[in-house]
Amino acid sequence: MAERSVGFIGVGRMGGRLARRLIGAGYGLTIYDTSEAAMQAFAEMGAHPADSPAAVASACEIVMTCLPTPPVVQAVAIGANGIADGNRVKIFIDMSTTGATYAKRIAEGLAARKIVAVELLNNLLSATAMAISSEAIVMGVKAGLDPKQMVDVINAGTGRNSATEDKIPRCVIPRTFNTGFSIALLNKDVRLCLEEADTLGIPMVVGNAVRQLLSITMATEGPDADMTETVKPLERWARVEVGKTQSDRV
Repeated sequence: MAERSVGFIGVGRMGGRLARRLIGAGYGLTIYDTSEAAMQAFAEMGAHPADSPAAVASACEIVMTCLPTPPVVQAVAIGANGIADGNRVKIFIDMSTTGATYAKRIAEGLAARKIVAVELLNNLLSATAMAISSEAIVMGVKAGLDPKQMVDVINAGTGRNSATEDKIPRCVIPRTFNTGFSIALLNKDVRLCLEEADTLGIPMVVGNAVRQLLSITMATEGPDADMTETVKPLERWARVEVGKTQSDRV
């Protein structure tokens, strides 16, 4: 197995995309899915199939999940033969959307086994990367720069992040806005993270600014808008549109 090993549970429509990116980045994956076909497809890419979530958690220190509903996430995390029964896992990263009740229940169940759950922190960072990268790209376009060239330059330097490497070139510049993750869900995750930070007495200056932009986007684009549509209010304020040439500017 590769030295950089990660467990991944749920390699279907959404999880499969994430899992393929991990394989492409050189990680060895131990996987589990209820679909034998999905498991076989990833086995052919070099992933190691496991026969249960517990088996994945006994093979890797980091286990990620991308599952359809909160009850399924709970069952996989702390149910019989679940992640909590693994003997190696230390960090649990849930890429699903479970809501506060299930998230707390799962985190408490895993904490009893000294396993740390970090989904909300991950999504806060993802939202922040999208927000600040959108501001930078809109500023560059307003100054007359080509957005494709901008992301190429940024990605060759220290400013690269998940938004500049994937979301902006794939969903914003071609105007597809189709990551499949809604602004309402992202806003919810950021809100939960900020509430937890407040409980711990931790100031979240940047996080609160990001949530303001998410709230504005929800109000103007609708709760079902894609998370990458965060760029749209910024475009309107700057009177430009990322992806259009200078002569096409609004």
